[in-house]
Amino acid sequence: MRPRFALRLLGVALLTWLASALYTVRWNPEIAFFRRADRLKQTWAEQLDRRFPHKVVVFGGSSCTVSIDGAGLLEHEQLPVLNLGLGAGMGAKVLTEYALQHTRPGDTVVMAMEPPLIAATLGVPALGVQFCYATGDTAVLRNLEGWSWPGTAMDLRPGGYHTFTLLGKLLLHQPLYRYRQSELQPGGWHRLELQRAFVPDEPTPLALVDEDRAWLAGLRDWCHRHEVRIAYSLPWAYAPAARAEAYRRRNAAFLLQVSRYLPVLKDPRLGVYTVRTGFADTEWHLIPAAAELRSKELAQQVRAWQCWSPAELGNFK
Repeated sequence: MRPRFALRLLGVALLTWLASALYTVRWNPEIAFFRRADRLKQTWAEQLDRRFPHKVVVFGGSSCTVSIDGAGLLEHEQLPVLNLGLGAGMGAKVLTEYALQHTRPGDTVVMAMEPPLIAATLGVPALGVQFCYATGDTAVLRNLEGWSWPGTAMDLRPGGYHTFTLLGKLLLHQPLYRYRQSELQPGGWHRLELQRAFVPDEPTPLALVDEDRAWLAGLRDWCHRHEVRIAYSLPWAYAPAARAEAYRRRNAAFLLQVSRYLPVLKDPRLGVYTVRTGFADTEWHLIPAAAELRSKELAQQVRAWQCWSPAELGNFK
């Protein structure tokens, strides 16, 4: 009886895992949102590659997704831009590898990733694994050092927090995900209209560790080998006007570290935007009017290709 009972338990566990994995890749509202975003980005990438010899690929977390209007830049600035921003919860490595999958020799890549994401532990979070399996783009995972199928199989489960949150939303008749797929636009832009209260982060120092430095150096070398031009662009974040200089000094210190590995586009704002009404639901998420301004200024910076020198960044101390 004992071996039979053990087999039954194993069978139940396997069926439970299969059911939870199927839910994650097919019906999880957050994953469904990103799956729709991926389809739009893929379509736009194919259109740009057919029409232009080279394009500008901008990537990062959700701050990139809501800030760069690729279709608008093509229409108004005649600049072919592909916004490959996704969710910061996928992790820096997945976001980067996803962007490189769509990059061709001669393209320009702008890394517009949130500083805390670069300075965080460079693992592969469950959301990144789930996205890759839901879209069928597991090559992103296979290209990451240290990845293995058995090691990430459990990441396909939705998790207890997600389950209880989903049940609560169902009971309260709330939307299952705070963003709507209809907000996703051609070019990869997430047009975010809602506005909610938020508390901005304090301007605490951000320091790169050896793993971060090695990863940035590897990204630089990959772009060199594949004839891709790359630079870093600091995303805009909200800062109260009274403390703007403190945020700029913090950002300059971070950019000084990044500049040792990647060119940093010269944005005179240093990523600081003090208009509170220009933000939606976090200090990183711009509303459409502010996103239009950010997109236009980024296009100008890409065309000029003027980058901060270490001496210039050091002067902000």
